[in-house]
Amino acid sequence: MARVDPLALSVGRSGKRTLLIDGLGLDLLTIQDHPYQAAFDNTWALLSFLAARTQNVTLVRSTHCRCAHRRCRRRPPRPWTG
Repeated sequence: MARVDPLALSVGRSGKRTLLIDGLGLDLLTIQDHPYQAAFDNTWALLSFLAARTQNVTLVRSTHCRCAHRRCRRRPPRPWTG
């Protein structure tokens, strides 16, 4: 498994690293998905671009949002009243 930072600057960097990872035979590559981060490429567009150029690696997006986890811990789920 490998991870590529989707930095918008240094054009082509994500693609070069992905092709290297694909060529090395790794089976999983994750791309960070942080829509609030202006320095990152659009994750869905980048995944599409990379999927068209790879043959072996599985591409997935990854997200880690601490604020959502904190919010979930503070507030228990409401009981269903169907």
